[in-house]
Amino acid sequence: MVNIRQLDRVVEKEGTGLWLALDDVMDPQNLGAIIRSAYFFGASGVVLCAKNSAPLSGVLTKSSVGSLELTELRLCNNMMQFLVSSAKSGFIVGSYHTSK
Repeated sequence: MVNIRQLDRVVEKEGTGLWLALDDVMDPQNLGAIIRSAYFFGASGVVLCAKNSAPLSGVLTKSSVGSLELTELRLCNNMMQFLVSSAKSGFIVGSYHTSK
């Protein structure tokens, strides 16, 4: 995975322009399912937080049903700074938060 600071350096190919920024998804099966859904719905890629994400593993690969190999994955060190930087560079940033 490539470490990034904001999206404008990443979006190079054609796509929807939709990137999912995921923070605190620790379960590899859930992360695999989200990546699978992102690929199915045509997202350009997924950005994960380096310290608050399930590690890449066989479980994640299996639950993504192969879409992990086809989806652009990027890694950021601080999700809030990443979102602020991407918003300043012109991306529309929205959020959805679930309570535990």
